Amino acid sequence: MNQIKLTLSDSLLEFLGHHRDYGFKDRSELVRTALAHFQRDLEQRELEESARLYRELYGPDLDSEQWVDDSSRDWPQ
Repeated sequence: MNQIKLTLSDSLLEFLGHHRDYGFKDRSELVRTALAHFQRDLEQRELEESARLYRELYGPDLDSEQWVDDSSRDWPQ
């Protein structure tokens, strides 16, 4: 694994110091987990925004909506 240097506020450093109370073996595990959650959250927001834009673009177009529905049926789940 790679290492980086971080600058944190006193309150965040104190929070990291309680990593064992939250079930993490060390501070790095807590930070990795928090960043992974944040990354998934951002990706979900991007998907939701993309879906919203598609709805705006194709929502009133019934032919396009049917085409998207038909193509998504064959998509692996």
